[in-house]
Amino acid sequence: MTAAERALTLDGLKPYPAYKDSGAGWIGDIPSTWQASRLRNSMLLNPRKSERALPEEVSFVPMEAVGEDGSMDVTTTRPVEEVLSGYTYFTDGDLLIAKVTPCFENGKGAVARNLTNGVGFGSTEFHVLRGTERMTAEFAYYLTLSHGFRKLGEGSMYGAGGQKRVGTAFMRDVVVPTPPDAEQLTIAAFLDHETARIDALVREQELLLEDLAEKRRATVNHATLAATPVDSPQLPVGWRNATLKTLLTSFEQGWSPQCDNRPAVEGEWGVLKVGCVNGHTFNAEENKVLPDDLEPLTRYSLKQDDVLISRANTRDLVGSAARVERDYPNLLLCDKLYRLRTDEAQLRPAYLVLLLNSPIARAAIETSASGASASMVNISQSTIRNLVFPIPPANEQDNIIIHLDERLAQIDALVLEVRANIEDMKLLRSTLITAATTGKIDVRDWRPA
Repeated sequence: MTAAERALTLDGLKPYPAYKDSGAGWIGDIPSTWQASRLRNSMLLNPRKSERALPEEVSFVPMEAVGEDGSMDVTTTRPVEEVLSGYTYFTDGDLLIAKVTPCFENGKGAVARNLTNGVGFGSTEFHVLRGTERMTAEFAYYLTLSHGFRKLGEGSMYGAGGQKRVGTAFMRDVVVPTPPDAEQLTIAAFLDHETARIDALVREQELLLEDLAEKRRATVNHATLAATPVDSPQLPVGWRNATLKTLLTSFEQGWSPQCDNRPAVEGEWGVLKVGCVNGHTFNAEENKVLPDDLEPLTRYSLKQDDVLISRANTRDLVGSAARVERDYPNLLLCDKLYRLRTDEAQLRPAYLVLLLNSPIARAAIETSASGASASMVNISQSTIRNLVFPIPPANEQDNIIIHLDERLAQIDALVLEVRANIEDMKLLRSTLITAATTGKIDVRDWRPA
């Protein structure tokens, strides 16, 4: 059964007994007792500031204060004279909807609650909708989360490059379904209850992902002794602590010419993007095609067992490492990646990747990473070269790799299953919201269990 089918049969809910054409393709048919009209005829859009005297202190809501779950942090307040101009005005009970990408697509919006003195100012990147006798803010909140509304809004976005925006004209003129007042309240209450249940299940699955990630780390650490202190005398017989630079035959970074913004196809040359190692497994599709008028520097072609490390990325991704599992003669190393080649008699490339993704390496990398922006930090060659790891004999490395491949494959399969569950529940949530707000299911008799 699909998510849509489950939504339509949830707790025995059925369609309305009779429907009519809404006149809007994104809505489809609506219950015969509902109406459809432009949003401007149902709600007040971006109402003006109140004529009454404003209080000395008001709630200021920046974009980041509104969560994708509809929550809103109203703890940030400023004196009114600092925010009176250049910001969006709203009051308790108004609906805020993000205008900009990617916030609009991700559903950033909330009904304002518990404002200081009942008055708020927020980023001008919000649309403000005020409920009327025709449509409540609570129902409108879910309506604006529905799949069709979001897709229609995305199609209307304007602006070149960077962030695009959903304009006021779209918000004014979009045709929306309008149930009777009592049904709006019931639909909003139903969705409050059901989305909370789904969100709780999603959070459980997300916690399970965290547990699996920790189990994966612990499995690797146990097998490689990667959590053993460098000065520990407890290494097994035959193991030794070694500085990485003594186990390498080469260490280099690549070349970053101006490339076209598409991956190379067969017969073309490509230059790797730094994201090719983000998942700790090499992704050859993460590349940009080299223009025909540039001569490829073939010394940067990828070879089997090259170990690649991102030298410039966000703090949590910088230092990500992966092994190239076969030759890629037409793919070239980029400037934002280091390439390490090991003395394989001492250190197997696959074993090095395990060590580079271990807590020992991550702690050293994240501590030494430098850069003015959190979105792009760098690690030096010396940081990587001077890492110290416990190194077993080469034949033990082979046995550890075989054991870990089997064990980690089991954990990774569970991770994929949990992620699929999360996506399925998110799809169910979206389908349920769309079905309820466009009248595809009848919740008039619904009561919380």
